[in-house]
Amino acid sequence: MLASVFILAWVSTRAGYSRKQRMGTAEKRDGRKASQVFANLGVAAACALLYASFRTRRFLVASAAALAEPAADTVASEFGQSRSEVAHLITTGARVPAGTNGGITALGSFAGCVAALLVSLVSAAAQVSFRARRFGSL
Repeated sequence: MLASVFILAWVSTRAGYSRKQRMGTAEKRDGRKASQVFANLGVAAACALLYASFRTRRFLVASAAALAEPAADTVASEFGQSRSEVAHLITTGARVPAGTNGGITALGSFAGCVAALLVSLVSAAAQVSFRARRFGSL
């Protein structure tokens, strides 16, 4: 599940990178800070630990949801910036240049939904595979 988040983030960050550099919105080549990684993955890790401790399926589902969110956020931001000229502020709807904090685009929102769906599908497949191995059947 975690690998799917990293792959989606890696691909989307590199999509349209030269355009994002010209706009001044490209992610730095040295990557994200530890605090950013913790903010995006801390809840998923905590839920995974709770699942390991209590074997309550809802913690595994919560971990999957917590991984789908940063994938959706990253992909939405990166694709919105790389493919759109104009965004709309989430608070007022005002038109702003793509890449503006709080700006959303239709393409970015769609791409984010697809990313969340992909992480969810990987998570579901991993859970089914884990259960089949553990219990000997689906």
